[in-house]
Amino acid sequence: MGRPKPPLKIQHQVIIEQMGRCAYCNSALDEHSVNWDHFIPFSYLESNPIDNWVAACKPCNSYKGNRVFSTEGDLSDFCLAMVKKHGSWGEGWPEGPSWADLRHSEAIL
Repeated sequence: MGRPKPPLKIQHQVIIEQMGRCAYCNSALDEHSVNWDHFIPFSYLESNPIDNWVAACKPCNSYKGNRVFSTEGDLSDFCLAMVKKHGSWGEGWPEGPSWADLRHSEAIL
């Protein structure tokens, strides 16, 4: 069995809220590069609440692992480190037919 993913409706909501960018480094994601991450790791919650999902790039998701951020400062430090470690601040929503459709799907969610 593969890694758990949020339901499709939740995936759409998260992508729209995050404007198609990684939650941690803000790099642009596409349908092939998105990794679904439990913001509070599954190993701590042992459940999949719908408000605990974020879209992340593979390097950020891998590096975060089961880390929990104690403060907003800790999260901010992690995000800045990830930007410095593997990329630049994202340029915005990647264009592509399936992701463009997501932008317009917010009204039907």
